[in-house]
Amino acid sequence: MEKNKVLDLNSRDYDVKDIDNIDRRFEANKKDFILFHGVTVAVVIIATIFMFSVGSGKGDASDVKYVMGFPLWWLGATGMYLATMVWGMFRIKNWEKFPLTAREKDGVK
Repeated sequence: MEKNKVLDLNSRDYDVKDIDNIDRRFEANKKDFILFHGVTVAVVIIATIFMFSVGSGKGDASDVKYVMGFPLWWLGATGMYLATMVWGMFRIKNWEKFPLTAREKDGVK
């Protein structure tokens, strides 16, 4: 890239490779992306194992345990999903490494 060339980042007429002052929040967001998706995949696997181990193999539907009118396997899996969602919301709300504001100014590190 030419040193004197000024990029207008609000337009769409530029090459991404020409940007040399990448916002530091991108790297932090990439780490959080990997963390959130890893936790979500783990919870889905655990919830699926829980649903099959608690809810299947009983033979008769009357043998299934119910809590507040819901099958235990459904209530347990839903609880796991809701707990993961609440954890994620608190993690994002308390994210203090970088503020969730507009793009940081050039030269600020």
